[in-house]
Amino acid sequence: MALRVNPATVARAYRHLVEAGILSVRRGEGTFVPEGLSSEAVATIRRDELARAATEYARTAAELGVALGEAEETLRQVWNGERKHD
Repeated sequence: MALRVNPATVARAYRHLVEAGILSVRRGEGTFVPEGLSSEAVATIRRDELARAATEYARTAAELGVALGEAEETLRQVWNGERKHD
């Protein structure tokens, strides 16, 4: 299965990860996960990123006029692989 991802989306994801402290960029060397990142820090970053994505999803659903129940059902279907988007 091939996934198509917009390069701008990837760049934005990297920027979020750098801002969150999950990745560090070394000019001329590449992008790395910093040593010594605690599991607590990772958990906090994960919760923050999940909340950011949930906020974006909720905003999109609201702009489309979708009720909370329908948005939850769509998320459940996608989560379970019952619904895909090309």
